[in-house]
Amino acid sequence: MGMERTIKRAFLTACSLALGFVVALWIWPGRYGQRSVCSRCGLERWESEIHFGQLKTSLGRAFQDETNAVSAMLMNHPIISGHQHDWIGASGSGGGGIWFSKGVGPGRHLWQAVRSTNVANFLAELASARDTNSLLVWRDRLLNPRQSQDAWFAILTAENERSGGRTLVEAAEEEFRNSQLPGH
Repeated sequence: MGMERTIKRAFLTACSLALGFVVALWIWPGRYGQRSVCSRCGLERWESEIHFGQLKTSLGRAFQDETNAVSAMLMNHPIISGHQHDWIGASGSGGGGIWFSKGVGPGRHLWQAVRSTNVANFLAELASARDTNSLLVWRDRLLNPRQSQDAWFAILTAENERSGGRTLVEAAEEEFRNSQLPGH
């Protein structure tokens, strides 16, 4: 009878430990982070939140805005400065507990464009030429998740493919139009 009692006690202890381990994993504090890009000025934002695992009970949230080459140029332009930010998620990670997930949002292409000094120089050239309409058109292209990659690539390609006396803006415009043709 003593042996049965010892086995039963060991079994209950093992079950209690296993259940405690599962509960601990379920509520273990985790960190979630997301990088976003403003679709109006290109400013980057890192948002970090600590929460209890799968319960999603927040322990706190912090934001950090980071200026990059494009946002520094755009935020100094009178037409674009002074606006409400419109954040588009670029990437995220975390999920709490031991579970890890990574998300890639529609803003991932914006992130590539706003960090490019080539793009910032191109926009600065438009601004210095006082070509506000083209500046806004290219800003909208570069900060639109559906067009950003094509616009960024058009600028980079135009820098290398200028010929026939075309300006950088003319070459980029042609490259962008070609990228929008069916089959691209």
